[in-house]
Amino acid sequence: MSAEDDVSQVPHATYPSVVDRYYAKKYKRGVKGQTGNDFCILCHSNKICLVTLAPSHSILRDRKIPQSVSFQVDKKRNRLDNQATGKGKKGAQVLSEVGVVCIVTCSDGSVYSVYSCIKGKLVEVNSALIDNPLLLTAKTWTDGYVAIVLPSVQDYNSQMAALLSPEDYEKTILADASKEEEEL
Repeated sequence: MSAEDDVSQVPHATYPSVVDRYYAKKYKRGVKGQTGNDFCILCHSNKICLVTLAPSHSILRDRKIPQSVSFQVDKKRNRLDNQATGKGKKGAQVLSEVGVVCIVTCSDGSVYSVYSCIKGKLVEVNSALIDNPLLLTAKTWTDGYVAIVLPSVQDYNSQMAALLSPEDYEKTILADASKEEEEL
């Protein structure tokens, strides 16, 4: 019996994705007090974090179609100009928890600011979103990540503790759904 025969005998084995194997998911809901302004932070064991949209973000929840992504977040600051070099990411732009990473414009004219949700140094932004903004919705946790952020070692644990676990995130989603039903 060959190795190929052995594999064919396994009935559709499913394996965890790279994201599921190597990243812990953390969530931040209602950034800046805005309903639907929810983000997911994918945290690697080396403390590198990927900023993505949470499933409950208005863009995903309302099935909006991203038309453009701009990293020009204000008149003076373009996240594409970020120059992080070396182990300490010297020269990197420093982000606050409510630091805007990019601005997304959808086909219906709605505009959303994407926030970092954690303090740290901007390692890189996903410039592929400029040419293909649909990655935000089609491949949210892989090719559609927004930015890579490196929190300081001293702040990492406290910042992660301030974010929601997947279980707590789900509880808040269910609680919000219950409130909406009661209001109807």
